[in-house]
Amino acid sequence: MTSHDQLKDRLLEHENCPGCKVDRQKRIQTGLPLKQLIFIWVLMLCVGKYIIHVLIWLFTRL
Repeated sequence: MTSHDQLKDRLLEHENCPGCKVDRQKRIQTGLPLKQLIFIWVLMLCVGKYIIHVLIWLFTRL
């Protein structure tokens, strides 16, 4: 990337823009986003456990 391209990208980025933050993170990160994957995995385990308990409670009431 030339300095002109870097300057152009810098001018187009906004401080609090969510899309710009995602693009900046994509440029910085190399490899797998393990932190985000682990967070989503734990979240799905917790939500799945709650849904199973609700379904068991509902089916025992029928």
